[in-house]
Amino acid sequence: MSSTISDYYKHKEKTIWCPFDTEDSEFVKVLKENGYKVIYSHIDYGQDFYKYEPEHFDLIISNPPFTNKTEMFKRILSFNKPFAILMSVLYLNDGTPYRLFKDIDLQLLLFPKRMTFKGQTYT
Repeated sequence: MSSTISDYYKHKEKTIWCPFDTEDSEFVKVLKENGYKVIYSHIDYGQDFYKYEPEHFDLIISNPPFTNKTEMFKRILSFNKPFAILMSVLYLNDGTPYRLFKDIDLQLLLFPKRMTFKGQTYT
């Protein structure tokens, strides 16, 4: 049985911003299919995450690019809203994340097996 982010977040009255996603993103599609209010933005649409902010959102859920993690987290933390970011745990093996997250209530969601993406298989 596979699970999705919607298995962990139940507040459908809240607006989710997917800032690194297009309308074809699996996050956007799955969240909408499960009844969530979703807005998305992407640099391809001229909406640079570091400059663009939607008028209203309650939390952020996305799978960001692999680069500039520290700047991305600084920007996310500046919104003072909940977030769920899909990323490698390798980033946490450094002093920078400690300094960024030391004063916030951070929860990590670890998966019981290697993650696969739709249409991708591992042998």
